[in-house]
Formats: sequence, structure tokens, C-alpha cells
Amino acid sequence: MVTRTQEFINRAKIFFSLQSITNLANNGRVNKTVAKLAQVLKINVLGWANEAGEIEQLGKARGVKKARQNLLALLEKHNFDGQKLVIDHVDNQVGAEALKELVLKNTQLVKLKLENVMLFVAFMPKTVA
Repeated sequence: MVTRTQEFINRAKIFFSLQSITNLANNGRVNKTVAKLAQVLKINVLGWANEAGEIEQLGKARGVKKARQNLLALLEKHNFDGQKLVIDHVDNQVGAEALKELVLKNTQLVKLKLENVMLFVAFMPKTVA
């Protein structure tokens, strides 16, 4: 069981989209002026937990619709094979449903699950030989 759990952890990929970076500014990780400007311009930050387990920014998008499209592009770039996808959200059911519809429209998804913890996308990538 421990081996299977470790294999899952090693293969899972976690992506996220932040509509606001205010909390990062409040914690001193981002300049407050930058956070306010990002909010005014409706800039969403896209990122992931990389192979080393560190949070890494992968891009940004103006508006939530573009952020969802870019998130789907990131999944494809990182070998999403449509087998299993979990979309988690922080009280953003509408956004999660919209992402779900976009994914279903553009992939042959086998299993998709919506949760309500924080907005992130996790999947098991196909094995690249």
C-alpha cells in the first residue's frame, strides 16, 4: 500500500490558477502594488508543484476564461492522457464547472471529479517510454 501511494505521489501533477494574489502580498511573498495591479487588470497566475515539490509559476492570463484555456494547454503540454482528473476549488463552483466543461469538450476524459478545497488540477500523466 505504501509503495502504491508513493507511486501515485510521484506520478501525480498538480496545477493551479489564482484569480487573486492578495494573500501572497499579505504574506510578503509578492509586492502589494503588484497584487493590486494584477487584480485591477484581472490577471490570473497559473502554476504547478514541480517535480521537486516547489511551487512554480508557469504563466499568467488576463481573465478567467483565458486562464481556463491556458490551464488546459498546460495539461496537454504535460502529457495529460484523459484518464483521471480532479478539479478542486475554493468556493468557486461556477469556475470549476466551466473548467470541467472545457476539459470534457476538448479531451476524451475517462474520470473527472469536482472537489471544494482549493482550485487546482491534478492528473496522472501517461507514461512516456
